[in-house]
Amino acid sequence: MEVFVDLLRELAEFDELMKDIKANKTPINVLGVSDSVKAHLISSACRLTDRSGFIVTADEKEARELTEDLRFFAGERVYFFPAYDLQFYDVEARGLDVTRARLGVIKELCSNEPCIVV
Repeated sequence: MEVFVDLLRELAEFDELMKDIKANKTPINVLGVSDSVKAHLISSACRLTDRSGFIVTADEKEARELTEDLRFFAGERVYFFPAYDLQFYDVEARGLDVTRARLGVIKELCSNEPCIVV
């Protein structure tokens, strides 16, 4: 997958983005790119800096789609961090699936291996 990273290294804008990341100028907002290019930029930046990436999206649907795109570029160390459903009433029985998924992502973060969390 280094071919994908090499394509971006030739762009001056990507070089500027990498300088900002290395200088810890965060959070970083990149505008005007398509969804698949977002995944390409994120995975390449994480690979070149050997850092984890934390991406916040507008909604859960966008997060799931970005997670799948990132898995193409970055492989297995991409995790979806599900949102809790807001409930405005008392519920007797609540599933623990979301809690388990969130704890699984937190466990991976504790391993200190670079990963991407959406």
